[in-house]
Amino acid sequence: MPEGGALIVGSYELLVRGLEELLSQAGIPLLGRAHDLAEARSLIQTLLPRLIIATVEEPSTLPSILTALLTAVDGDVEILLVSVGDASGLLVTRRVVTRVTPEILHALAVAEPTPSS
Repeated sequence: MPEGGALIVGSYELLVRGLEELLSQAGIPLLGRAHDLAEARSLIQTLLPRLIIATVEEPSTLPSILTALLTAVDGDVEILLVSVGDASGLLVTRRVVTRVTPEILHALAVAEPTPSS
């Protein structure tokens, strides 16, 4: 399995294709794609991605999406939530990111895990 790979979670096709292109530009292998959270939970356990990018279609669903993803991961995984309604993203990480670019995605996907405290 490639190290530093990503999993995309979302059903909004146009946004997902854009995210796939960003990953490609950043040189990050796409390990898989889940259309919903149930499929994502299964793929997370199987693929062990370093980076999970999830699209959020309704802002009110953000807490439930984040909770589902955080309870599915084991270890140091970066989670990027991208809103469908605007171009903003919420990155759940120990690092601060202000703008998502291919270079930032690459840095997240290949970063060494940090020890938990």
